[in-house]
Amino acid sequence: MTDFFLNELFHGSQHTLYKTDVKANEDGYDVHVLLPGFKKEEIDVTVEGNDLVVLAQTERSLPKFLYNRVKKTFGITGLSRDSLKAKLEDGLLTISLEKVKESVGRKIVIS
Repeated sequence: MTDFFLNELFHGSQHTLYKTDVKANEDGYDVHVLLPGFKKEEIDVTVEGNDLVVLAQTERSLPKFLYNRVKKTFGITGLSRDSLKAKLEDGLLTISLEKVKESVGRKIVIS
């Protein structure tokens, strides 16, 4: 298991309603956050230091079993911040992150 999984932090008891899944792929990871009832305009995905933060909040009245504010934080050390992509489809937020490309050594020519 990687540090990415170990660094995942949940805030409050809302993690039981707003399920999160992280899947590794060849290039990095896909983070899936179930956010039923939220519109994409009500969801912010930001990078704060070494953390990926998902904040969903609405003033609208949601069904009583749903929260009006959800915050999830994931440690993203070793992952590229430049390649983040997010999409919301049928209440499922998917965030794709790529691993940082390791620089390949090269020989320096002396002139």
